[in-house]
Amino acid sequence: MTNAQKWVAAFLVLFLLLFALEKLTEKKQPLVSFPDMEGYDISGEEVDVATIMDHKRCTGCHGSDFKGTPKGPSIIGVQKYWSKDELVNYLKNPMSYGKGNRFEDYKKKYKSFMPSFDQTDTKTLGRIAEYVLQLK
Repeated sequence: MTNAQKWVAAFLVLFLLLFALEKLTEKKQPLVSFPDMEGYDISGEEVDVATIMDHKRCTGCHGSDFKGTPKGPSIIGVQKYWSKDELVNYLKNPMSYGKGNRFEDYKKKYKSFMPSFDQTDTKTLGRIAEYVLQLK
């Protein structure tokens, strides 16, 4: 093995060790932190869905009356497009639903995009979906 090969091998070993150390010490944090929700279990039945949606910042784009804003569409009447399970899956990964005329229109009209709620437990997303599907 030449000296150059030894240096490359040493560098690669050091790189792999540092990479492994970084992964082992990594702290997973939610993308958005809501300090006002510290200590609340928002998946529990004791918190109403409107409060959960407010703290998930749904009203920031969809409006406090859910009729839409310049940032996001109305979510009233979405039961004609979604079942509960479909809506839960959409909330977990909205980017995978980017095809179709309705979504193409949304992309043109709204500059923001629907955030993913893949860090939110399925029970909470189910409660949100049930609530949204009853909006008329």
